[in-house]
Amino acid sequence: MNTLLHAFEQKDEKSKLADSWLWRQMLMLLMLFLAFSPGNSTAQTVPAIDGNPIDWNSANFNLFAIKKYQGDAFGNGVVDNQFTEGSKDFFLANQLVWSISQTKAKNDIANGAAIIKDGILYFAGDRTSNNGDAQIGFWLYLNGTGPVTVSGNNIFSPPHVDGDVLVLADFTGGGRDATVTILQWDEDGVAPAGQTIVPNTNGHLRTTIGILTGTVAENNDGQYAIPTGWTFGQATYDYNMFFEGKVDLTALGVLNLCNTSFLLETRSSQSITASLDDFVGGGFSVTPPPLVLTGSAVCSASPNSGTITSSTSQLNASYQLYNSSNVAVGPAQPGTGLALTWNDVPVGNGYYVIGAGALPNCTSTSNLVNVTSIPPPTVTANDASVCIGLTVQLTASPAGGTWSGANVNASGLFNAAGLAAGTYNVTYSYTDPQTGCSNTDPATVTVKAPTSSTQSRTICSNQLPYTWDGQTFTAAGQKVKTGLLNQYGCDSTATYNLTVNP
Repeated sequence: MNTLLHAFEQKDEKSKLADSWLWRQMLMLLMLFLAFSPGNSTAQTVPAIDGNPIDWNSANFNLFAIKKYQGDAFGNGVVDNQFTEGSKDFFLANQLVWSISQTKAKNDIANGAAIIKDGILYFAGDRTSNNGDAQIGFWLYLNGTGPVTVSGNNIFSPPHVDGDVLVLADFTGGGRDATVTILQWDEDGVAPAGQTIVPNTNGHLRTTIGILTGTVAENNDGQYAIPTGWTFGQATYDYNMFFEGKVDLTALGVLNLCNTSFLLETRSSQSITASLDDFVGGGFSVTPPPLVLTGSAVCSASPNSGTITSSTSQLNASYQLYNSSNVAVGPAQPGTGLALTWNDVPVGNGYYVIGAGALPNCTSTSNLVNVTSIPPPTVTANDASVCIGLTVQLTASPAGGTWSGANVNASGLFNAAGLAAGTYNVTYSYTDPQTGCSNTDPATVTVKAPTSSTQSRTICSNQLPYTWDGQTFTAAGQKVKTGLLNQYGCDSTATYNLTVNP
């Protein structure tokens, strides 16, 4: 824009007057484009750590890939989870004890949230009262540690891992800026070079390497609106109710964020041995939980019609189906928070799904499932024969199928009325009610014609009366015998012609 203005100013005065309207219109259009372009409207704003909670509004917060917000029960007479039995930061995870009980107001947390962006951890929270000093602790657990109930005991699990980060913020004196101490969990009580074990921590906490900057601020310079998406007992924060901070994880050597969770805690004092009070936290869901898949069985006639399903998925994760040869099957599916289904999967064993979260190297693998083939049911249709003009009931097994073809109805009644003698093809179809698979078998119906015969004979008159094939003649003439069956079982007639000589 400055270049355009400079070019405009270099014109001679007459040219300026002639072109000024056009140039101003172009500049206005350019400014409108820059102001309202989609890139600007959806850009992330990392928290400024200035005590103003506006950067934690849900519209901005939800733009980050690695994030977690967790509300916490709060208020007078309201119970929620909090540390008990003198739990301290240097306790083992299974030594941290919590219960559901009332928290004193100055240490009662209502909201907690954290963002990880470009190796920087940003965290924020609040407390329901600004009476007294505030001592805040923030844990970044690298192995997803969090509150659990095991055999009726409220503890934390899984265990700490070496390198878990603890940020201590002491607001003693009610100042805006806290005194910040950054520590890490030590697995064996032997600190790496350049670090030292913190006294009175049972060898579990160590100092950090070099000079690390952690900045925390409170809202002690004015009242601010509660961030959208957060719940609080009033519309605005009073002084010293909101706090936020950040720490450089890359400088700490924290590079693997796949299983991270956070815990925001209030502490009884600034001492490293201080008892812990209220807490809130949760997992970042960087790595989606492994899906639990269900395979399917398909009819052998449709070998590419299998389905693989999962009853749930993680929102914004990506899920890719693979076969036993580790070849991707179809495109990846986005997680919706609901069930996922892969259709038209070929018959095969050993299918699995890899889920990827906010970081491509943070993946989970599902169980193995199969798409099996169901053989068709064995179907037998029986051939039949029928005389012209009659009907025949066709038979087949298993029962319960349907017939098709000319001159036969679905139940298998074949009607030979008006048909010529010959063979006719029909088909029996059956679907197994248990498997849903079908099969067919053809059958032939032979239509047979009735027959007739004519015989002639000559006798002398003295032979009368004359009996011929059961027919008695007293004089010359013709007799017809009916009700006979031919070799096919069809109606047959026999005609007898008798001639009598004197």
